[in-house]
Amino acid sequence: MLQDIRFGLRLPAPNPGVTVLATTALALGIGGNTAIFSVANAVLPRPLPVSYPERLVWIWANSPSRNLAYAFAGYSTYAEWKAGSASFESMYFQS
Repeated sequence: MLQDIRFGLRLPAPNPGVTVLATTALALGIGGNTAIFSVANAVLPRPLPVSYPERLVWIWANSPSRNLAYAFAGYSTYAEWKAGSASFESMYFQS
């Protein structure tokens, strides 16, 4: 194994340009692959951290006075919905 290491270190000595070119190509390939994976990992959706994501629902309030098809509800409306709800297992308010 020691001979292999010596041979590997002596091989690029006569042609340093080829060594630099190969090292640069490897560095660009590894760096590009890492960059693409990082972007894909940040952009692609992950599964929701809940047991049954198909059971999640989004509820909102209609606001005809503002001519809106939907409007975000305030905390008081949320509290009324939570108190009067028999259909939902649990409800969370997100501001």
